[in-house]
Amino acid sequence: VLPPEAVEPTLDAEAFAFGQQTHQVIDAFFNLGVFYGEAPAVTPSEIAPGVTLLASGGGNSIAVSYEHGLIVAEAPVSPKHGSTLVDTLAERFAGVPITHVVQSHFHQDHAAGVRSLAAAGATVVVSDDATEFWDSVLSAESTIRPDALASAGVVPEVEAVPLDGTFVIQDANVTITVHHVSANPHADDMLVTVIETGGA
Repeated sequence: VLPPEAVEPTLDAEAFAFGQQTHQVIDAFFNLGVFYGEAPAVTPSEIAPGVTLLASGGGNSIAVSYEHGLIVAEAPVSPKHGSTLVDTLAERFAGVPITHVVQSHFHQDHAAGVRSLAAAGATVVVSDDATEFWDSVLSAESTIRPDALASAGVVPEVEAVPLDGTFVIQDANVTITVHHVSANPHADDMLVTVIETGGA
């Protein structure tokens, strides 16, 4: 279910076919393991009051400040990228915890760094139909290339967004609404995040 103000989506069959083809190529590229080298720097820049874009060569994330800490939308592309993102947030927002990470969907280029954020204490927000998958990812051993979660000593928490439903985090100035978008051709567990700050 899309937010009421969203334009009714339409399907461009040609663009859809192109996306399906290129997605397979991109997946094959990521599976080569090229992102296990040094993680690029994460460059933070405030794009709206309390909303920070975290740009890097490993994909972009967004951090939103609210009364209890930071909410991150989208983990980056690898565990190293995830740890670099956590370190960057710790420098920019000293002493401010990461309370949540919202995962739009399960594809590795959007989620392979999620264990680093879970290790930092973030609750992982996912679609209800993907909780079993995420439980297995977050409880898996990491022994060949131990990641941040392997030694963090934390038990990650998962928050499920109901199918075709929403999950809301808010304070007096910020409202974050996470929508599950059913029948999505890209991923069944797709979540879309709407960020409202200062009443806008």
